[in-house]
Amino acid sequence: MKEYRRFVAYVYEYQKEKKGRNCGFIQVEAKEQNCRMEVHLLCPGLLPEEKCEIFGFVRNSGLMDGILVGECRTGESRADCVVETDRESLGGSGIPLEKMGGMILLTESGGFFGTEWDDRAIRPDNFRRVKLQKEKEEGRKKPEMQEEVPEEDRKEPEMQEGEAVKAPEASEKVTEEAAEASEFQEKKAETEPKGVEPSGQKESSREQMAAQSVAEADVKKRKVEFPHIGEPAEIFEDGEIFDCRKIQLRDLCRLRSRECGLRNNRFLQYGFYNFGHLLLGRNRSGHYILGVPGAYDQQEQFMANMFGFPYFRESRQIQVPKRRGGYWYRLINPPEFH
Repeated sequence: MKEYRRFVAYVYEYQKEKKGRNCGFIQVEAKEQNCRMEVHLLCPGLLPEEKCEIFGFVRNSGLMDGILVGECRTGESRADCVVETDRESLGGSGIPLEKMGGMILLTESGGFFGTEWDDRAIRPDNFRRVKLQKEKEEGRKKPEMQEEVPEEDRKEPEMQEGEAVKAPEASEKVTEEAAEASEFQEKKAETEPKGVEPSGQKESSREQMAAQSVAEADVKKRKVEFPHIGEPAEIFEDGEIFDCRKIQLRDLCRLRSRECGLRNNRFLQYGFYNFGHLLLGRNRSGHYILGVPGAYDQQEQFMANMFGFPYFRESRQIQVPKRRGGYWYRLINPPEFH
């Protein structure tokens, strides 16, 4: 039986042979014979309704041989799709996932996006598409790689300082530059472990805070009687978020139709399956929040922002080795319980 693998690889845009900003990620999950690749790009300027081809690549004499595994259509400044293929024969090539060095995405307008997990640099000029020809040899078909780029156009890759990234472990690929992930948030406010709002959105004066204190105190006193939903819990010691209840995935459909749709949110699912609950509560301003248990670090911050959970608050109820446990959360409309 094949080993289960699951990891995240961060995607970078390449322009004029140079590696640019981080603009998304690919989640790879291999279970037995099936390989599932979930692609998410967020790139300002990406034209809608363009064909985006998705390749896995293998290193071959200094070149990167690209094997087409799927394609999708782009949206406005983004691309999201899921590709499934045979783990032992990516795109019908006969080449297994374990020999793949990374992935390349090409758009019709010439966009080049790539990610690698073999600790070797990506050189767009060294990438070539390959065709697969099947020939019968001793009663079986054998794929053969046919290059489309002349041999004289080859360029040997040169390793540059700071370009390599750490190799992925069985569970997860570590980013090359954790700080670069923040560029992908595209003007989203950065989160802070102790803050309720992103940095830069604090109250501008003590007078404003004082003016709100009476209203906030009144909100805090007015306990909302939740219907029979979830399990009451004391999560935060500072009182910034209260009336907390641990809820289940199925409870989302008891709130509003918009929140019901979050059942398919991959980040929310990941937190729920790891910790067994989600969080419903209110902050001192009276807003309702929906929280996902997790940990605070650069990589999880990137993922949380990508899937719409930009705020983080630390809690002793969530214990994560060597990291700050707590909840990534978003503001939601007042529930209309069903």
